[in-house]
Formats: sequence, C-alpha cells, structure tokens
Amino acid sequence: MVNYLPIIWLNKEDVLKKKKAKKSTEKLYKVLLFLAVSVCVVGIILSTTLVVAPNLLTSVTPNQSAEIKNGKPTYEYLKSITVRVRGERYYCTEEGEEERCIVLGGWVGTGTVIKVDEIGTYILTNNHVAGQGVTEKNLYIEVNNQLVSAEVYKHHPTLDIAVLLVRDKLKGKKAVVGFNVAHIQDPVYLVGQHLGRKDVYGEGVFAGYTEEFDIIQIPCAPGNSGSGVVNEKGELVAVIFAISMVNMFSTDTAHGIAVDGLSVQVFLRKLKLI
Repeated sequence: MVNYLPIIWLNKEDVLKKKKAKKSTEKLYKVLLFLAVSVCVVGIILSTTLVVAPNLLTSVTPNQSAEIKNGKPTYEYLKSITVRVRGERYYCTEEGEEERCIVLGGWVGTGTVIKVDEIGTYILTNNHVAGQGVTEKNLYIEVNNQLVSAEVYKHHPTLDIAVLLVRDKLKGKKAVVGFNVAHIQDPVYLVGQHLGRKDVYGEGVFAGYTEEFDIIQIPCAPGNSGSGVVNEKGELVAVIFAISMVNMFSTDTAHGIAVDGLSVQVFLRKLKLI
C-alpha cells in the first residue's frame, strides 16, 4: 500500500493569492535592493556579489560535494541521500494476561538524509509520512530490503514536514550536501517511491509558488510524499507533500506541491540540525 498524497485545490482564490504574493515579493525585492545599495554607500562591502542572508539561503555541509555529471546530480547520488519510509498502523487488545496486536494497514513514502552523527541518521520527510495523528504505529526505514526502526524526532507544527531519527548509520546512505532555495525555471531533480516503486528518478523545473507552497514541474504520485527536491548542485530546495486537483475527476500528476526550501532551513536550524 502506498501512502496517501494530499490533494491541493487550485481555484480562483488560489490564483488571486498567487498574484498578491507576487506583488509582495516585488515590494520585498525593492526594499532589499535599497538596503543593499545603502550598505555599499557606507563602504561596507560584504562580497563581490550581493547575497541576501547567505547563511540562511545556502548551508552546504563542509568537506562534502555531490556527484555531478553532465551538469546535474547523478542518480547514484540521489539514491544515496534518499530513503524509503514505511509505516504501519496497528491495534492491540488484551486477551487474558497476553496482549495481541493486529496490523491494520500500512503506507510507503520517501525521505531525505539530512545529517549523520554519533547519535544516528536524521531523515527529513512529511508529517503524514511520519504518521502524524496515528497513535499506535511503527515506522521503518527500508535499506537493502531490510527494515530498520525509526522514531519521530520532531513534527513541524504547521507545515507538512517532519524529521525522523534512526539510531544507527544506514549502509550506503549519506547526508544531502546542503540546502538552498529555487527560482522559477531552475532545473530540479528527485528520487522517490513513485506509486510504491523503489527509487524512481524524476527531473523537471521549479515552476512557481504561492503564499503557501512551491510548485515543482515533476511527475508526482502517491509514494513521492517526502521526496527531497534538489538543484543542479545537489542541494535540497524543497520537499514534495501533495499533488493538485484539476477538477472533480482528475489530478495534475505533472506537478508536485512542495514545502519551500527557506521554510525547511528555518525548521532545521531551530532543531540545530544544520
């Protein structure tokens, strides 16, 4: 069974919000430009290129780089940072002095390794892939056809992202090289558990955004939930969490709905994981 991928309705109200967000962004850019020029006038030169909040927009892991071939991250690199998340819901009853548990169902999603230390391996995924709201559940990371127990490290209170912790190192897996933000028409890439199939590759472009989420032009379906979207340098720029609904009878599987890279960085910095 693959995990449930939420559906986002794109209606007239959403379009108006998008236009409003665009105007707000343009105003923000003007303010930032004014501040940048002001800094130059007083003689404070930060670098040869003006970058807004470089420590927030880019956070590259030291002494590590992605495998790049033909100008894009290799499939081997994408697989090495991607894990298959499995969950199962169960129900337990007491029969005499014994407790009997029955598995009621399960789901499959995707996660991205964000950090490995002496405690274990930290994995970024969605709240719904991490089983938020399910009281009695088991979470696993599937590696080399073996299941390793995982636990919820932290749920985001409002966005559909969460961090899982495996108290061990995962063979063949390593942390993503860094984090960044994407811009419209930027090439992006991912590997996910598309329709429950293992490590399905996808590539496309950053297509747009609203006030609530990013839009990624990559085919997405149930199982892609939690997929980390990376740029040409292999840096994580978004996390897929849903698909959009065209009308009452069809979905837009050509596009994924994602949590933006900046929100991801803020969340992980609060947890001191980057």
